[in-house]
Amino acid sequence: MARIIYGALAQDVRGSLAGTTFTKCRSGATIRQKVTPTNRQTPNQLGARANFSRCAQIWRTLTDDQRAQWANFATQHPITDAFGKQIILSGAQQFTSTNAKRLALGGPVTLTP
Repeated sequence: MARIIYGALAQDVRGSLAGTTFTKCRSGATIRQKVTPTNRQTPNQLGARANFSRCAQIWRTLTDDQRAQWANFATQHPITDAFGKQIILSGAQQFTSTNAKRLALGGPVTLTP
């Protein structure tokens, strides 16, 4: 596994490009061959997919006012990505993120943020 020392050209690299994956771990930045995961279809995976599907179906039934509330909530509650940068989700992304977690914990779907 290669180690990287960043210079003026790049400060940080993460993700995959042309079969190579760039990551960062405790030992520093690393490069490895991209691996395509198998689709094991574990009960947890199937449950998560069902939750995302359910959230997508419910999102389509929301009123414009409810969608605007989710979009406004998303702008007020940005998330932090792997680089530490703040990202503002769309209303649909925020709705799905919030409610998929609620469903995974056995809670109900909330239509308003």
